[in-house]
Amino acid sequence: MATLIIDRLNDDILLLILSYLEKRDLCALSLTCKHCHMISSPRLWAVLSIDRAFFVSWWHENLVTNAHYVREMAICVDLDSAPTLPDVLFATKNIVSLELFRSALLHDNPRLSMALAGLRELRKLSCDSVEDNMLPTIQNIPSPNLTSLCLGYKGRTHACDDLPSLISVIRSFPRLYALILERFKPATIDIANYPLFTSIQDLTFNVTGLAATDLIYLCPNVTSLRLSLYHPHKTGALESRPRWRGPSPIPRLTLTILHMHARNLIVSLLERQALRATHVRFPMVWNFTQDGISTTHSRFTRIFDVLKPYSLYLEISATWHAKLSDRTGTLWQEVAAAAPHLRALVLDVNSVDDSHPDGEGQRLWAPPDALVAELAQLPLVCVHLKADLELLERKGDADLLRLRALAAFPRELAEAVPTLRVVGVSDGWGRLEGVRSTRWWCVERGDGDDAAARSLVELWREDGEWALRLVQNEAFCASDLDGIYSEKRRYVGE
Repeated sequence: MATLIIDRLNDDILLLILSYLEKRDLCALSLTCKHCHMISSPRLWAVLSIDRAFFVSWWHENLVTNAHYVREMAICVDLDSAPTLPDVLFATKNIVSLELFRSALLHDNPRLSMALAGLRELRKLSCDSVEDNMLPTIQNIPSPNLTSLCLGYKGRTHACDDLPSLISVIRSFPRLYALILERFKPATIDIANYPLFTSIQDLTFNVTGLAATDLIYLCPNVTSLRLSLYHPHKTGALESRPRWRGPSPIPRLTLTILHMHARNLIVSLLERQALRATHVRFPMVWNFTQDGISTTHSRFTRIFDVLKPYSLYLEISATWHAKLSDRTGTLWQEVAAAAPHLRALVLDVNSVDDSHPDGEGQRLWAPPDALVAELAQLPLVCVHLKADLELLERKGDADLLRLRALAAFPRELAEAVPTLRVVGVSDGWGRLEGVRSTRWWCVERGDGDDAAARSLVELWREDGEWALRLVQNEAFCASDLDGIYSEKRRYVGE
């Protein structure tokens, strides 16, 4: 009998091939023969998602031979599954990532504490619906290598969560890198009496109380901060907040909001803290602009006056309740005045269908002619324009003008902005058509009499993104991008 080609491959090669298969295909493969069942099991059992009591029971009955393969587990707890859950955790001692949804149902289960105490390889833990009485159980997890902790509190309107108890939990994980707190609303304490957490570099506050932000004071090495505040009817005194940071800026700052009235609270807090940030991202919920060029208000410039960023990521929801013209507003003039050293810009625009009464239907955003002239007021080195990345259907001939405007944007910007070195354009239409939806170019200058001339050379996507990250760095200097003109970085189409 002839030997099958698959039998000539060693298990390392087969495991690499299997890494590209979906779980349903792995299941089918595991049923073909004993060898395929053996090599499929590690990947088939690597991730468990348990969202119903039936699945908890099923996994519990079938974990005997495969439990040691499990590395990631996500469990939604209910009253029926809670008693069986510790048995599943006892069997899966090698997991490195655990997500527990509705974990408040487990706080009085002593067997759960024993099961969590056996997770010595855990690296990532996420618990939803946490209450303070759950914190001692989390604190007793013995893994010294836990690097990511996400705690989502139950979020009662008048909750007063215990900040000292949370600090004790954080202190028990000396290698903690990322801390995510959701709906955490503690009372104010004297934060200066606690030790610093020098290992934490990624910090997220998702709809938390004002006092929760005092933890930033204890994390002096934060490189990425995401901030979203809960807006109660009464807020704590801003003057009593400890200073978060010294003279060095936070490399990456994302400002999000849930309640529109929380915007003023965030702005006032940033002004009080005199915080600086190298790269700032504003999600579209801030509603600074509706067309990417003409609308702004005082909050935007107040934030820029304080943060003084070198890089901006601005998400825009382009609505079409009124016909937009190429009118020039004050947005980019105010940005240039408040952040004159801004050198990197990501403009992420998403069109919104407002159902025109005149029957025009949905229109997709296109860069207006005035946008290039407005951006020319800034010393931009790298620009990435993202236009309707989530486009779900092909557009007809009416979209040709938009596509032409997007195609012309890189060349027009290169001619208008003398400092520009790299430009990228991403468009959902390209993804639908199966072509390169993201394209990058470097700007080459002429020599001699043609020194003012500009030409574009297309780059590989990875090299364009690499250039953007370089420019977003606080320590960037122009010579850092000299390698962008290397022949190996030039895109060669098929």
